[in-house]
Amino acid sequence: MKKFSFVPVAALVAMFAFSPKMNAQSSTNFNKETFAKSVSNASDADKLALENIKMMNARIYQDLSKNFKGATEISATKADRMTFISCKVDGKMNRIVYSKNGKWQNTVTSYESDRLPEDIRGSIEYAYPRYSIFGSAIEVKVGSKTAYLVTIENNTSWKRIRMVDGEMDVYEEYQKQKQH
Repeated sequence: MKKFSFVPVAALVAMFAFSPKMNAQSSTNFNKETFAKSVSNASDADKLALENIKMMNARIYQDLSKNFKGATEISATKADRMTFISCKVDGKMNRIVYSKNGKWQNTVTSYESDRLPEDIRGSIEYAYPRYSIFGSAIEVKVGSKTAYLVTIENNTSWKRIRMVDGEMDVYEEYQKQKQH
């Protein structure tokens, strides 16, 4: 993990805070040109990230391009003979792991629970009728298996339910603190 000094960061924040250009952008008027440039810059950053991945490992690039179409906010890191890719697709955050030779290992996807597949939602609501689903859901894909981690709650407790191949169990369970 990189260490950052507070002083240079504070100096940069101060420079931008007092920049006339920044103050003009903070007004309540919407500037179409500025918005278009920022969208273009984000798009360019994703294109650059994809090009870097392509140069790093063509197999990873091919898999990413095929299975994560329209990815944005792309970043890649290498560590321990693995490549880790983070990206968003359709508002879902994905963390993808590839082996040294570019073979897909697993994907962890997180998203709001209201985007759960209907069959998963229905199974959990049927099994736990006095609970409500809330927060974010986590989908873990390894090989041909997909596991879902979904949080549910009632007045006294919350549970994280794990579903794999239609089988369901309680992965975590906590009692809520009584309010006085």
